[in-house]
Amino acid sequence: MGISTGRGDGGFTGLPGTGAAGGRRPFQAGGVRKDDPRIECLGALDELDAFLALCENLLLQADGVSRSGEIVRELRKELFDRVMPGVIAPNGEDELPQIRRLEQWIEEFERKQPVRGFIRDWPGSGGAAAYLNITRTICRRAERRMAALALPPGPAADTGREPSADQPECAADKPEHAAYMPLLAWINRLSDLLFLLAAAK
Repeated sequence: MGISTGRGDGGFTGLPGTGAAGGRRPFQAGGVRKDDPRIECLGALDELDAFLALCENLLLQADGVSRSGEIVRELRKELFDRVMPGVIAPNGEDELPQIRRLEQWIEEFERKQPVRGFIRDWPGSGGAAAYLNITRTICRRAERRMAALALPPGPAADTGREPSADQPECAADKPEHAAYMPLLAWINRLSDLLFLLAAAK
């Protein structure tokens, strides 16, 4: 079978890994709309991975054995092995162990390159640093798509107050959304790390 099947022409697609083939109707082979929040999130993560691959290549070309390049390679593996499958079928983990590793990398690069506040320009902001910054903005977009899964329309923020008629419970407390929270935390840490990797170049 060729790459072009025509099954997505009607605006529906299948969720990867589910055996769904999409089609012109949502009930055909488990198809979902192409603007389904999960498809939107997966698309943003796919774009993120494409730019991470570009950054990995640039870092390894420029530096040979590159600490930053090795980290980006690990990030791509985690993205494919844990994060993207978790969008399709959240497994209910309270926390991803990879989050702590991201935090360790953040601490490592903060020691090397202390940063206070947002920096628009810094020395060496061309080349790999520029692409890392573009990747960071794509990561932020993917984070917003993930937030749409974890935090459906509701309160602007969790104030810590008891739920009431004026202040309903935080949407992330509901089981169907809480499963996405570890993924949201992971991608939030990733954008911080990409900021530091760019600043270090």
